[in-house]
This record gives sequence, structure tokens and C-alpha cells, in this order.
Amino acid sequence: MGELAVGPAFSWNGGFVVLFGILTSIQLPSHSESARRATGLSQVGNHSVEDLPKGKYYVTVAGGARLQAEYEELLTKRTEVAGNIRTAKAYGDLSENFEYHEAKREQGFLEGRIQQLKVILPSLHVVRPEDVPLDTVSFGSVVTLREETGDEWDVLIVGPLEADPMSDRISYESPLGSALTGQSVGKTVSIEVPAGRTDYEIVAIRTYEA
Repeated sequence: MGELAVGPAFSWNGGFVVLFGILTSIQLPSHSESARRATGLSQVGNHSVEDLPKGKYYVTVAGGARLQAEYEELLTKRTEVAGNIRTAKAYGDLSENFEYHEAKREQGFLEGRIQQLKVILPSLHVVRPEDVPLDTVSFGSVVTLREETGDEWDVLIVGPLEADPMSDRISYESPLGSALTGQSVGKTVSIEVPAGRTDYEIVAIRTYEA
């Protein structure tokens, strides 16, 4: 499923471009260490999402709307940054013009993300709640898991564009998401983590809410 991965993505936040999707230092506050290890975004395991054509970026309804809104916001910001560059040039010597170099750096981030979204948006495939099967785990499934400790927690299976383990949105390319895909209620999946092998029982499956 490597064709679906687009690498680190960017979001706009108060004048800064913020990377998301980098999980090496992320800690989940509500679950065990083994659960945190199992929800990383790296592509691991022999399972794959069935029947997903290559070249498509699968997203939820909200995920598609967020990407479209981000693109429109960046286009507006592009005009603002271009104006900042023109203003900064008027200050004189560009070699020591902090405002100019900062505006150019900001422009570089903006243009990179705009070009990325130009590739992603035409290939988006929005999976609506009514399209999600209820008998097996698939994209858009909300899965209730029971750990070996007896603790239960819900995860939403999404694609790499929306994955956020801090919010229990798990990529189907992750070790846990890959193992869960195609499984049904009552099944137990085993995940290899640095601390050893951990088992998760599937207690319930439902579709996500738009």
C-alpha cells in the first residue's frame, strides 16, 4: 500500500507550517505502552487493505473537507506572502533584510504544500459511513479492542493522510491497523512490539460518524 503514502504533511497554524505524522516521540496518554507501539504509521506486516485501487487517497468525509479547506486557505495565504515579499524588498539591501528572507522561507513552505495538495485532491476518494462494512474491519471502522489487561478502547481505522494516534485514529498501514483489517468480532490479533508480543481481541465493530 506504499502508493497511498505521501510522506509528512503540513498544516498551517498561525503563520507557521507544522509537520504532522511524525510519531517517534508521540506518547498516547490513555493506553498501555504496547498499544502505543502498535499504532505507529510505518508499513509493517503482511496484511493490506483489500480492494483499494492504487493511486487513490482514501479519506473520511471530515478528512476530505479539511484538506479542501486547507488548500483554499493556503491559496489566500499565498497572495498575502507575495505582498509581504514586495514590501520587504522596498526596505533595501536584501542580504541583511530579515523580513525578506523570512517571507521567502514562508513562501517556500506554502508552495510545497500547495503543490502536494494539487496532487492529492484530484485523487481523493471519500469513504462515507454507509460505505463501511459492519461485519469486518475496514477503512472507516471504529473498532473496540480489549487488551490482555482487560482494558477496552476504540480506534478508528483511517489512511495515512488522517492518522493521528494521539486521537486514536490509526492508519491501516500501521502494525495494528494492518493486523485488524479484514478481521471480525471475536477475533484476536497479535502485534509484535519491542516489549514482546501483545494480543488484542476485537469486541465490536461499527462505522464512523460523519
